[in-house]
Amino acid sequence: MTPESNHDIEPLLNGEELPADAWDRPPIDPRFREAVFAQTASALRARSLRRHVVTAGALVAASYAGGMVTAWIALQPEPAPAPAESMTVAPPAAVDNAAPIEPVVTDDLLRDPEGLSLLVAQSPAEEQEQILKAAGDRYLEGFGDIEQAMNCYRRLLALQQPGAGVAMNLDDSWLLKSMKQARLQEELNDDATT
Repeated sequence: MTPESNHDIEPLLNGEELPADAWDRPPIDPRFREAVFAQTASALRARSLRRHVVTAGALVAASYAGGMVTAWIALQPEPAPAPAESMTVAPPAAVDNAAPIEPVVTDDLLRDPEGLSLLVAQSPAEEQEQILKAAGDRYLEGFGDIEQAMNCYRRLLALQQPGAGVAMNLDDSWLLKSMKQARLQEELNDDATT
């Protein structure tokens, strides 16, 4: 084609007027329209679903973080009380001889298992039970050391005669109660098999 022939097909270049239907849109095939709608609708649905999932995930994450912060605040140790300038000592109260005296199990003694074992070995049988129960309670409640508490409670239960029965006390810890109940169950199972 030569440049002159291009001018023949361009009516504006030749100064002619455009036909009346030049700016009309061509008719759209209904199948094309439905295909575009299907693609657009699925993209919009996916985007909406994604937005809902992200919002729900953010709410779950915020709830989890709030719970963690609450637990962290609850588990903070209480500040130690300030030492008093002057301490007043009350006179010792009258001791009732009928009530047994609880053995004093110090934190230093609990940090030294060999020292605790030596103290138990050197004590009379009645005091051994009291020392082991006090040490187990202290390990459980004071330190949260379930393993050491279980060791003390096992030794305590070993001191008691098998078959003599295990007495449940109201002041027993939950762990000692469950160990006593397990021992009772073992004794019942042994009696049933013999």
